Amino acid sequence: MEQADVRPVGLDQLLRRMVVDRQVRIAVLEQAVAARDGAIAARDQAIATQTDMLGDQVAIIEAQHRQLEGLRGIIADQAARLTASTALIAAREQEIAALRDTVADLTIAAARLPAVAASLAWPDGPRAIRIVLPLARLIRTLTRR
Repeated sequence: MEQADVRPVGLDQLLRRMVVDRQVRIAVLEQAVAARDGAIAARDQAIATQTDMLGDQVAIIEAQHRQLEGLRGIIADQAARLTASTALIAAREQEIAALRDTVADLTIAAARLPAVAASLAWPDGPRAIRIVLPLARLIRTLTRR
């Protein structure tokens, strides 16, 4: 016995319409998913671009940091030189002060020398030399040998 299709005529159309509606809905959702995938891909590309830019900036910053460290070394060397130069200048200033004191002392001594020379008297001058002269000749002869 064959079963007859007992479905009402309108039900078949209703089911077809529901299938078509679902297919349309699926197509719309697939388009939304495709659009979302496109947006995600675009966002991924933007993130990759920003990551590349940040990587470049990191490289630049690291290069600048290396330059800064090099400059710090140069500054430290210059500071050490400056400290050494300052110490040398201080030593030279002390030497100059000592020389000024010596010049002052010599100036005083030079002012006194004419008076001292005038006060010296050597009444037996040539006779005193005649006594010592043979001994000096003997010493000179002995030291030459």
